[in-house]
Amino acid sequence: MKALIAPCYYPAFSCIADRCKNNCCIGWEIDIDPKTYKNYQMLSGALGKRMETALSLEGGTPHFKLDAKERCPFLAENGLCEIISELGEGALCNICKDHPRFRNHYSGAIEIGLGLCCEEAARLILTQTEKMHLISLDSKEEQYNEEERILLSFRNELFEILQNRCIPFHSRINQIADRGRLILPSPSRYLSILKETERMDPSFNRTLDQIICEKWPIFHAKDWELPMEQLAIYFLYRHISGALEDGFLRERIAFVLLSTLTIATITMQQADCDFPLELLIDTARIYSSEIEYSDRNLEMILSSLRLS
Repeated sequence: MKALIAPCYYPAFSCIADRCKNNCCIGWEIDIDPKTYKNYQMLSGALGKRMETALSLEGGTPHFKLDAKERCPFLAENGLCEIISELGEGALCNICKDHPRFRNHYSGAIEIGLGLCCEEAARLILTQTEKMHLISLDSKEEQYNEEERILLSFRNELFEILQNRCIPFHSRINQIADRGRLILPSPSRYLSILKETERMDPSFNRTLDQIICEKWPIFHAKDWELPMEQLAIYFLYRHISGALEDGFLRERIAFVLLSTLTIATITMQQADCDFPLELLIDTARIYSSEIEYSDRNLEMILSSLRLS
């Protein structure tokens, strides 16, 4: 068994269920793993009959049919899951159990994290005041091969730069760009790349169209410093390991910085107060939903940022 590693804030996460304003049971097509699908087929009674009409094999993978409002058929009007209410959390399919978690796999360790597409996870991450550090979720000792050790040592160096609170955050961004030998594209160039990605919600393109920005923002207000630090650390933690597979190390560093700056820019231009925390959380959630949860979008962005 591999060691399980997580950010220090990870154990504090808890789904807020019916109190969530952006329910993950709406708008997402949920694939069902084979074991759970078999269990659902064996259900009897009223729930079993409902399950028969709620499941689809279209496309070859079992999934729930969303209704006309793109709601999961088992999402009750009160915002609670009827499968949990009737059978308990153990009856959920793997995706529903796991959301909003993600995992990065190494030779002798698994890093787990919380995705920004969940509003409560985004709130937890962006309101942290403690410097992010990794903790062990079990008693196993993590092991890495040489390539992984080199990459993670470099990532730790970038973590230290991003968490150097003795200098302004925009200076830390510049230091990371220098360390990666990057010249970041202009806001208009990166926004044009984002507009070419596939959409879950068409309104995101309208948001991008409204952004007028010649240069990336500089954070003069102290209120922005900690959330921007946590945001950049999140993207770095989540995405840098992918370079082990695709070799896009510099492109992934650029993606980390550009994602952080884009979320800040959108928030600043839509804000009606000095530091709109809730708007920042929602902007991060939307950006994550639209970009991070599509392999096709990520591949397209990294290819567009391809550096020699």
